[in-house]
Amino acid sequence: MSSAASFAKQNGYNLNDLLNHTSYGKACRLHTKHFDKMSKGVPLVPGYRNLAEMRYLDDEMAVINLDLELLTLAENRRSKEMEDIRSITEAYYHRLRAESPGIVLPPLTTFQQLPIIRSLLSLANHEIKRSMQDLLETGVVRSELAKWESEARNQMATVLGYHGFATAQKKTLHPADRLTAWFQCKKCIQVGRRLPGATFLDFAGACAHECGGVDGKELDNELWTATNFVRDEKVRKNRQPLPLFIHRLEGNCSC
Repeated sequence: MSSAASFAKQNGYNLNDLLNHTSYGKACRLHTKHFDKMSKGVPLVPGYRNLAEMRYLDDEMAVINLDLELLTLAENRRSKEMEDIRSITEAYYHRLRAESPGIVLPPLTTFQQLPIIRSLLSLANHEIKRSMQDLLETGVVRSELAKWESEARNQMATVLGYHGFATAQKKTLHPADRLTAWFQCKKCIQVGRRLPGATFLDFAGACAHECGGVDGKELDNELWTATNFVRDEKVRKNRQPLPLFIHRLEGNCSC
């Protein structure tokens, strides 16, 4: 058997992976064990593979199975790294929610589809995993969250009937931020339930809302979308009339 280092270099393999995670490595160790005994004058006991069989391991088994074994190893390693990065981003998400009570966040599944988080998952490797905390604290995530929030606010304004809302008056509240802006989830309405402990959703609550599907089954991996919500007219009708100065502040005197 040629040296493992030479074989790895010749074929472009990682030597550590080759020796510790493949059949080739097992064959190398078996060769070493035999030749160590032979060099010490210890005869090979019956049952050991002879040299012809060892050459077969070299020429056949390693060549046929090696690529598959290393590809499987690489895929398993990448899956583990992706899962580790997903866990790190999940912990960061929950820390954001706990330490910044006023922050507007999407559900976790949608958060992990932000461009920066999706890129980290798609490029998952050992080096990225080691630098994850620093990457998350660079401000890029906050910037993308702010962009997502702005887009969600405009989409929810459309739900309220303010499609393409724009104003030059800085004191006029965005429709989604007004005291009269309440939402209901259409999927929750379909199964005849609302959120436990709550009867309506404001903008931030709607952004963070997750619900079960039909018969209470969870909707796995479904991304947040404003089209899942409708204006909560029942809350609007049951609320007491707001003071006139509130209507003026909102720029919505017809509410």
